[in-house]
Amino acid sequence: MSRSLTRLTPKTTYVLYGWTKDNSWSSRSVSFDLTDLGRISPGTVRYDDISANGDESPITVPLAEFKATACKDR
Repeated sequence: MSRSLTRLTPKTTYVLYGWTKDNSWSSRSVSFDLTDLGRISPGTVRYDDISANGDESPITVPLAEFKATACKDR
């Protein structure tokens, strides 16, 4: 079954979450709205950066920066 995607609407927060079919791996969710979407382009990654004191803040960075920082311990 397939259906057409609906248009994203202003003043709505969207949340994405990813996982594998066999549930062997999953991701944290990430949220965005239309303002954030304007800052996302091919080759960038949006994720919640966690500070040393545990505060989370969403950031959008180039893929290379994401791999060098967020994935450094993986």
